[in-house]
Amino acid sequence: MGVSREYLIFSVATIASATFVILTIYSGMEKHEKDRVLQPRITMSQRSNDHFLQNCPATQALRRHTQRHGCSSLGFSDKETYKLNKIITNPSYLRNIYVSERYRTIICLIPKATSMNWVRTLMILEGAINSTNGLAPQEIVHAAKKHLRVLGQYKPDKRLGILRNYSSAIFVRNPYSRLLSAFRDRLEKYPNRNLSHRKWFNKNIYLKFGNHSPAEMPDRSMPSEKYNVTFKEFVDFYLSVKKTQDVHWREQYKVCPPCFDYDYIGNVETYADDFKQTVQIFDATSKVPLVKAPHATNSSEDGVLRRYYETLSDLQMKKLEKLLSSDMKLFGYSIPRAIQRNSF
Repeated sequence: MGVSREYLIFSVATIASATFVILTIYSGMEKHEKDRVLQPRITMSQRSNDHFLQNCPATQALRRHTQRHGCSSLGFSDKETYKLNKIITNPSYLRNIYVSERYRTIICLIPKATSMNWVRTLMILEGAINSTNGLAPQEIVHAAKKHLRVLGQYKPDKRLGILRNYSSAIFVRNPYSRLLSAFRDRLEKYPNRNLSHRKWFNKNIYLKFGNHSPAEMPDRSMPSEKYNVTFKEFVDFYLSVKKTQDVHWREQYKVCPPCFDYDYIGNVETYADDFKQTVQIFDATSKVPLVKAPHATNSSEDGVLRRYYETLSDLQMKKLEKLLSSDMKLFGYSIPRAIQRNSF
């Protein structure tokens, strides 16, 4: 039996229409899958530790709002750099995001923002040690490499799953006190402490940024760690560096993902309270002692801040304000009252 021309046309049109619909659906699914990779993690109610996360204090709502607003105003939220699939390839982020599979939790640690305190705490939580008392900083670092894992140690697909599904925290600090703490801890003269940084930086900073008379200039053969650098000289060095800074004084938003959807944003300034609440993310029943490093620089105290920052010129302070502004906006900080200047 013959087939009419009209029927053939109708059949072809029907097949073409169906094919178009299928391709459209497939394209939409493919786009959705691509978008899903770039979206924040699953909602809080779907993750573990709901009993704590749904009852975060009001300060957390404010900190998270400040972070989101800062990301938006700085244009970070729209940049590919801060999407999940870029986070899992950023070397700095991969080194500083610590992973606890035991508690399905991650915490991004920023040097000079209680990072060593948290490294000690994590080893206790993971059951690697019972106490960090009596352990020197280098011993802690060595033990952490053995017992703790960072995001960079996982394969990319696993990293993505961790970012989406694990609970998370970050600790941040006022950029001005953190910068001073980095100087005092790493470059200022401390007996038997952190000679590596003095070896790397002090001689160059002293010779390039110091304003010394010929009589004050030491023998050039003197080892770098013997050079004593002032805070003013260090700030000039810090302001002059165009490439990546050392992680101890690199801006915080360059150390940890600034626009990640953290469940808890802790502040050094309220460390005791924030520590207790963050430990609950790992395990609400754990009774982990408040861990504090034995060699604090006390760089958040008004008197200490004033003593160092009063040596800086108004121009240095203005340049610092500009350089530190991103961290200030993201994490809700302002210039400490003790070092504010009327001329600004």
